Amino acid sequence: MNLLAVPFLLLAAVSADTTTPRGLPPIADTLATLEGRVVFASDRRAVAFANVSLIGTRRGALTSENGAFSISNTPPGRYTLRVQTSGYPRDERIVELVPGSNDLGDVAVPWPVLLPTPPIEFQGPAARVDLVATLRPTARHFRVGDPASFVARIFNQGDIGVVLVSSVDASDAWASPRVRVEIVGPDSGFVVPRAARCGNNNGVTPKDFWRLEPGEELDPWVNGWIDSKLGRGRFRRPGRYTATLHYDTTSREARRWVGNDCGNCRVPADLLELLEQVPAVHLTATTEFEVLP
Repeated sequence: MNLLAVPFLLLAAVSADTTTPRGLPPIADTLATLEGRVVFASDRRAVAFANVSLIGTRRGALTSENGAFSISNTPPGRYTLRVQTSGYPRDERIVELVPGSNDLGDVAVPWPVLLPTPPIEFQGPAARVDLVATLRPTARHFRVGDPASFVARIFNQGDIGVVLVSSVDASDAWASPRVRVEIVGPDSGFVVPRAARCGNNNGVTPKDFWRLEPGEELDPWVNGWIDSKLGRGRFRRPGRYTATLHYDTTSREARRWVGNDCGNCRVPADLLELLEQVPAVHLTATTEFEVLP
């Protein structure tokens, strides 16, 4: 074989192969996004907080309160879509994904509609509490491309002890306590990419309750459950920004505190006893900071 011809043969082989090289991530334009809304087939009522996943992948999402879900950044192909939630058998069906948007519309599951059980409510203490929240950035200045990072504290300025609860998985979305941070700045200045949320959310357990005596403070993220948008988002524009912390324990529906879709589950007695000690408060704290180029 003429050795001088080898480079040309290799070049021809490379130019003819338009697939993504093994080991490299697919090009974004070739990926698929799957969207839909899970409903009961009998009356088209939304199935809230159901776990929707593509079998054989790590891609999945939790349906919203109106049953909607979105699974992004998935290679096109043929998959088995699984829908499951507490109290029902899992439902599976085949889906074909093409590059770009794939809207399934209503995904009707053949489950019987359970009548909602009466809410399990708790009162909480009637005594007035004197709490104040603070929020500050972890850096003197952020730069374009940085994630957002903050230190939050809740101080007991009163003269009586108070029981509070630290953040848990999904506290930034729908679970109680609600612990989240809103960032406002230049238009499209802080961008959070769309990402699927894990369908299994961890609710409050006894270790998440903290008693604050007068003069003591609590880090609401002490157990590591920080607003997921802060880690995934990035600053895209320089300028002046504000961030507002929300710490909200006003929900008196006990099932909101136990994780996942708990519309008909039993709330443990020891958890109810602890929740009865938590006051209904909505604390906010705002901080301003600069993002440099």
